[in-house]
Amino acid sequence: MIRLLKKTILHVIERFRVEKSDKNQIEFIKLLLDLLPDPVFIKNSLGIYTDCNKKFLEFVQLSREEIIGKSVYDIASKELADKYFEKDKELFDNPGHQEYEYRIVSNENHRERVVLFKKCTFHNPDGTIGGIIGVIHDITHQKEKEARLIQLSEIDPLTQIYNRRYFDAIYDAEIKRSTRSNTRLSLILIDIDYFKNYNDTYGHLAGDDSLIKVAQTINQTLRRPGDSVARYGGEEFICILPDTDTQGAIHVANQIKTNIANLKIKHEQSGVSHWITVSQGIYTVLGDHLSIDQQAALEKVDKALYRAKSNGRNRFEIFCD
Repeated sequence: MIRLLKKTILHVIERFRVEKSDKNQIEFIKLLLDLLPDPVFIKNSLGIYTDCNKKFLEFVQLSREEIIGKSVYDIASKELADKYFEKDKELFDNPGHQEYEYRIVSNENHRERVVLFKKCTFHNPDGTIGGIIGVIHDITHQKEKEARLIQLSEIDPLTQIYNRRYFDAIYDAEIKRSTRSNTRLSLILIDIDYFKNYNDTYGHLAGDDSLIKVAQTINQTLRRPGDSVARYGGEEFICILPDTDTQGAIHVANQIKTNIANLKIKHEQSGVSHWITVSQGIYTVLGDHLSIDQQAALEKVDKALYRAKSNGRNRFEIFCD
């Protein structure tokens, strides 16, 4: 679209030079610009606005008199103006096409919008740069849709906590961060005790409801912004606790144990309690082992969980290197 627009504008500019009395051409291009659904602006080689359409007036919430003959510093905040001036300079230094995204807060409702700038230079008959034609496309809805799709791909649909895919990604990121900062990172693997018996006794709908309650309780127990829990599979959940040593992980495990017990979800076939309980395995990645890969860490925390289940359940055990 921008190439067609550029061609049309250049054609009219040339005709205007040749036939200055032909006002119909000028009126035609103004009508064309105003029919376009996106804001369009034209600047000369000095960065001065020489024309724009109605959508651009709405976008900047100014009148034509407040825009034409002015620079970006006259119509935008210094922060925005500096950004636009820098991008315009890049385009003038490297004539052609330019495309970039920018986040803007609306003056009207203070809502953040994401816009896509598409700009190109045009030339004078003598070959010098005449200025810039720009089109601004609001892609906020598209970005929000993409964000929702990403979120859906990372969230377990039943429990509404993170899924295994998210854990895989966050583990790699957190282990690298811990390596750089030389801090410890702990994992807690959690399993609902005798959950198969629960489903056999109360049915799968009740089982799903219990999974949701347990998952949300664990999630609410993790109060630090960097801590997170994901559904590991079935009735298992895994917590990742950045900058947390073994004692810190023990504190979290005890809180999880207490908070789930306080739910008092009836489980007559548990074998260890009349209520739903959990077994937990703890593993803290230490010192020189910070570069340990995910699979090795999971094997160790799983061994700790297995030991907790073997030692009577409704408890936690620690894997020590």
